[in-house]
Amino acid sequence: MKIQYLGTSATERIPAMFCECKVCENARSKKGKCVRTRSQALVDDLILIDYPADSFKHFADSSVPFKNIKTCLITHSHLDHLYTEDVIVRKRRFSYVYENPEPLVFYSGKSGYELIENMRKRCNIPEEDFHALCVTPFEAFTAYGYEITPVNAIHAEETCPVLYIIRKGGKSLFYSTDTSEYGEDTMSYLSKLEKPLDLITLDCTYGNSKTDVTGHMDLTRCTALKDKLISIGAADKNTKFVLTHFSHNGDNVDYDEFEPLAREKGFITAYDGLTVEF
Repeated sequence: MKIQYLGTSATERIPAMFCECKVCENARSKKGKCVRTRSQALVDDLILIDYPADSFKHFADSSVPFKNIKTCLITHSHLDHLYTEDVIVRKRRFSYVYENPEPLVFYSGKSGYELIENMRKRCNIPEEDFHALCVTPFEAFTAYGYEITPVNAIHAEETCPVLYIIRKGGKSLFYSTDTSEYGEDTMSYLSKLEKPLDLITLDCTYGNSKTDVTGHMDLTRCTALKDKLISIGAADKNTKFVLTHFSHNGDNVDYDEFEPLAREKGFITAYDGLTVEF
């Protein structure tokens, strides 16, 4: 199993437009891993997670055959995770390109589901091109041989936020971004897993800052959550922990500064294009 982090920033991206803070100025001058686009990930070249406005750049920069992607998981309906105006250009039923194409199916909580379906109907696009299905937290579903379980996130309630546990062939990953520390329902579910997760992605929006913000975390809070997940058996010493969704508002989020701080705490620091296999 593998996950590729196509984009790893919060909504402003790094460098943020019109911003002259140290983080953004460093990114402009250093380029490379210091430049971050809006968060999106790809599992086994088949399961796409989120659909931000930067999807085009991710697709253009990647050698992945995106025509094979028929499943997209939406974590929540904020603009940097679901840009519906770009969804319609993802039409697949061009007979001169694809033979017997299958629809692209979006899975989302109620808010994202309604946004996608309203867009599709408004543009008179048939379900055979793409459509959305509404997920229910803690109710697993299957997509192309993967067992996928949405669980509750702690984020803006109106966006119907969920996190996703993805399993196949004895391997598992937990994509957990845009959330604070989990509520009792999600922690209870995680404590009852049959085996520890192989990879866990955590939200580290504020880098090395010390914050009490609801909906996002920092390195200190991620470290405490990591320890908690190990203590309840949802993770163990073999679990890979990856940090993503960085904002220029955080301290030390410049990749070169942050990576050694995170590594010391047992984390991998994601950057745009990073692939982790497990």
